[in-house]
Amino acid sequence: YNIETKYLVPALKSPREINEIFVKKEKLEYKVLFIKDNKSKLKNTNVLKYIEKAESESIHETETFRTRKIWFQLPALKYAPLLWVDLRGDKHICHFNTDKVPFEHNFYGLKPLNEYLDIAYCSFLNTSLCWLFIEIIGRTGLGGGAIRLVGKDLDLFPIIDFKGIKRSIIQKLEESFD
Repeated sequence: YNIETKYLVPALKSPREINEIFVKKEKLEYKVLFIKDNKSKLKNTNVLKYIEKAESESIHETETFRTRKIWFQLPALKYAPLLWVDLRGDKHICHFNTDKVPFEHNFYGLKPLNEYLDIAYCSFLNTSLCWLFIEIIGRTGLGGGAIRLVGKDLDLFPIIDFKGIKRSIIQKLEESFD
């Protein structure tokens, strides 16, 4: 449909999409159709043609869409600086959401109280020590060796308190990733 790029937002759908700590939107495969305008403001656009084609096929009447006020508008997208993988297989990565891309339910979004500490917490959460904690606290028996930490489990997860660390030390940590 050649939908205009301003209506397409790169999004992280699955942990399988990315094997790096840093999430960069140009490396993501999926895009979410995110429209804030109503149809009257979409005149002469390809996205309107797409919407009208979907309506001609009664897509807007399906269970997923019929309860929305404007069927083609998504609720607010979820953003967070750190992305904790919900269900883990053979790798352990806490992602640093560099480009602030929205994410799916396959991740927990983590937001440190002080934004300047994001990189410090991400660094800590990517250590072997944290992998050990996951193995101890995590839920198993999910098939194929997968392990999961749900919200309640994350409350038990031991974490270092970085509040006392000076900003200059955090800046040096950030520079080491550049």
